[in-house]
Parts: sequence; C-alpha cells; structure tokens
Amino acid sequence: MQHLTRYWSRLALLGLVIMAFAAINLFAELAEGMVENELDYFDQMFRQWIENYQSPSLTSFFTIITEMGSSWFITILTLTTALALLYKQKRWQDAAALIIMVGTGSLFTIVFKHLFQRERPMEDRLIDAIGYSFPSGHSVGSMVFYGFLIYLCMKIRWSPHWKASLSFILGVIIILVGFSRIYLEAHYVTDVIAGFSLGFFFLALGIIWNEWWFRKKNE
Repeated sequence: MQHLTRYWSRLALLGLVIMAFAAINLFAELAEGMVENELDYFDQMFRQWIENYQSPSLTSFFTIITEMGSSWFITILTLTTALALLYKQKRWQDAAALIIMVGTGSLFTIVFKHLFQRERPMEDRLIDAIGYSFPSGHSVGSMVFYGFLIYLCMKIRWSPHWKASLSFILGVIIILVGFSRIYLEAHYVTDVIAGFSLGFFFLALGIIWNEWWFRKKNE
C-alpha cells in the first residue's frame, strides 16, 4: 500500500511539472502576442462584452472582491498564514515556501511589468490603478496565495467533503479576483490570463520543492 501511495504521489508531481512548463509556455506566448499587437482584437472584444453587463451593484461587488488580490491584502494574509503555521504546528517548511512563492511572484511581476511596459486600458476606469498592465499582479498574487491554501487544505486531515468545499471556494476567489480586474477596466483579459499562468508556475514550483523536501526528510 505504501509503495502504491508513493507511485501516485510521484505521478502527481510529474503532472505538476508538466503543468508548470505548460503555464510558463502560455505566459511566453501571451507576452510575444502582446508585443506584436496580436492580442488587441481579442482584448477589445472581451472588454466590449463586459461593458454590456456593467451595473452599479456589480461594480460595488467587484470593487470589494478585487481588494482580496491586492498586494497589501495578500501580504497581510501571507504573513498571518505563515505565523499560524509556525505558532502551534511548527510547519516552518510550509511557511517558508509560502513566503518565498508570494515574494518571488511579486518580484517577477514587477520585473515583467517594467520589461513589457504595456499601458492599462486608457478609457475611464471604474477603479484607480497605477503602473503597467502586463501581467496582472492581482492575478499572480491570488493564484499563488489562494492556490497554496488549496494545497495546504489537501494536506489537512479533514473529510473529503470539507476539503472539496473549501478548495472550491478558494478556486472561485481566484477566478473572481482576476475577473474583477477586467470588469473594473484595470486590465485586459490577456493581462489576467498571463498573471494566472505566471502565478501557477511559481505555485507549482513551490509545491514541487515542498513535496521534495518532505520526501527527503522522511526517507
């Protein structure tokens, strides 16, 4: 039984490696398309579709949701979660992985923003936004932080029902944060997709490193 468990664990990690490379490849393809102005039609078409459904109530809702992916909010949640992992559970490896992933994701987001220097949508936005547009920092941070919470959730000894429910809620938060950036006209849809791709890449690397360390520790 233990041999079978290790087999599936290694298979899952291999799948995660493949998904990580697929994510960073998607990011690279989007970056190339953005530089060559191949994404403009898709971005504008999606924006026009969103504008058909804008309303004061939805704007208020997404203005709240978007803060769940802001840098200050993700930073506070990251430090709080890390302290919670260390306080009683002494899970310093999980805490370190979380802090490193969120920090690295934020750093590379800044680097890529200044590298590509894509301007944000120039029309009147529904929310203030500063800096460059590609990739979406909210999307990167949300994917890394809430995605890692899903990973931690899978390791908790809860019933499958509660694990699935919490993971679903966290997944919805990730999607809503990204969508809020498009709805509020702070980003193009390809900025958000690129942010999710980049965020998933760092998330996958963090989980792979974490699982490798735990496996080496238990051998």
